[in-house]
Amino acid sequence: MSKKGCLLIVDDEKCGRTILEILLQPENYQLEFAINGEDALQKATELLPDLILLDIIMPKMNGFEVCKRLREHPKLAEVPVIMLTAISDRATRLKGIKSGADDFITKPFDKLELLARVNTIIRLNRYRRLSTERMRFDWVVEQSNDGYLLLS
Repeated sequence: MSKKGCLLIVDDEKCGRTILEILLQPENYQLEFAINGEDALQKATELLPDLILLDIIMPKMNGFEVCKRLREHPKLAEVPVIMLTAISDRATRLKGIKSGADDFITKPFDKLELLARVNTIIRLNRYRRLSTERMRFDWVVEQSNDGYLLLS
């Protein structure tokens, strides 16, 4: 059975990574892990994941800074990010939105909510990618006077 998509889980605490692994593994995602912000940026560049689940509170580089750097990176700017937080106040969410987060999930995780949000964001991102590819294809067809050039 093929994997549904690649998820990069970024959490400095092993317990947090393990809980997400237990909840998401039955869903047949390719799960990859990073233990800090620098590790997350490196792995995201290598993997180009379908979604990043990003803890906010981490040493050295917090989730806000990681998200900001992801948005500044040309290859990673459009990768969806769900921030994971035990803090559910308005100021934290606004700071996350300003740094580029697409969604939030509050700890402790509700399995059904987690799965619904992950599945929805991955599905929407795939539709966005397909739409972008379709627009590129349409442009090539419109620019072609003599024939078609198809590259895969």
